[in-house]
Amino acid sequence: MKKQITMKHRHIYLWISFILTPFSGFAIDMYVPSLPEIQRFMATTTSMVQISMSTYLIGVALSLTFIGALSDSIGRKKIMLISSLLYTIASFSIAHSSSIFTFWLWRLLQGICVSGITVPSRAILTDVFDGPNLKKYLSYATIIWCLGPIVAPWIGGYFQHHFGWQSNFYFLTGYGLLAFVLSACVYQETIKQTTTFKIALVFKHYKSILKNAEFKLCSLQCAIIYSLVIIFSSMAPFLMEQQLGYSAIDYGHIALTLGLFWLLGNIFFRLSLKISLTIRPYITLTIALTSSLIMLTLSLLHIITWWSIVLPACCVVMIGGSLFPAYYSRCIVLFTPQAGSANALVFTFNMLGTAVSSGIASALHTSSPTPLASLYTIYILIGIFLSYSIKREAKNRTY
Repeated sequence: MKKQITMKHRHIYLWISFILTPFSGFAIDMYVPSLPEIQRFMATTTSMVQISMSTYLIGVALSLTFIGALSDSIGRKKIMLISSLLYTIASFSIAHSSSIFTFWLWRLLQGICVSGITVPSRAILTDVFDGPNLKKYLSYATIIWCLGPIVAPWIGGYFQHHFGWQSNFYFLTGYGLLAFVLSACVYQETIKQTTTFKIALVFKHYKSILKNAEFKLCSLQCAIIYSLVIIFSSMAPFLMEQQLGYSAIDYGHIALTLGLFWLLGNIFFRLSLKISLTIRPYITLTIALTSSLIMLTLSLLHIITWWSIVLPACCVVMIGGSLFPAYYSRCIVLFTPQAGSANALVFTFNMLGTAVSSGIASALHTSSPTPLASLYTIYILIGIFLSYSIKREAKNRTY
């Protein structure tokens, strides 16, 4: 019989959850300012280095499909211990990679392990809190999750400038080691009742959810929106550092600014809840489309400066930040009794979609902002089409 969790332990586990929540953001974004330096170190092409983002995202997507159900079956502690240990090994090995192919493989393992840390650590909150406290702490966890990709490239820029690209992965090694120590020495299992893990049952739940066309469209829309951030992260470091001559620290500041605009978009979403989701996307995406066309026009006119890239990108990302939580919430509301499975599927779609987007970005040259602006324009047009399709599907559902 499990011991009753005391208030002191509840708050300890709360802090463990908060400390481990930003893992995914740090793992994908911290090394972004180092991409040009990694390219030079490994004597490879821009696209080969950019693919490392896709391999990481694929790893996250693969593990998201089953990690939640597995942690419900064997407990949070075992999953977190194994994942944090393997994550630490992968991060250290990346810092010692001399081949781009081994770099990819370790990044893939990193992605797989990240889900094994973040998913169970977030589930700790549902184990030890309920009611208003659970809602409050989950909202805090969401804010912390958002802060990860905002501050990670800013910190990474300083690490790159002063200590080289390997230092980013030594930092992630230390972060992984901290997660292992917390999981092994501080955290005690909090799951109240385990369930039998049946992969067939997991996929049965997924199959029933995927029959819903509105869910699929909203999930795809989330992937399109978040891809706007990933595309910038894949292409902008080479534009800023190699073409315009800015330092890794400068790019870190740019990435921090972009992240703050995403957060501003999130705040705008909360302030505009009364505006119908059938109207809001057309207004906001039209503004985003105008911004991407301005970036494209300036690039074609050979007006290439930091502001001609960053200012339109900030507008596009802020729009994305205002729409992503709306479509994400729509997905979860459609399947409230199966919220865990729905959440896993949304983020699986999201990671796979952004992995594909990163792959597309890696195939384009980064000698000018034209490919970035063109990709933005195409993705925003797809977003407008999906908004119309979601509106039509929702109308059909009401009849």
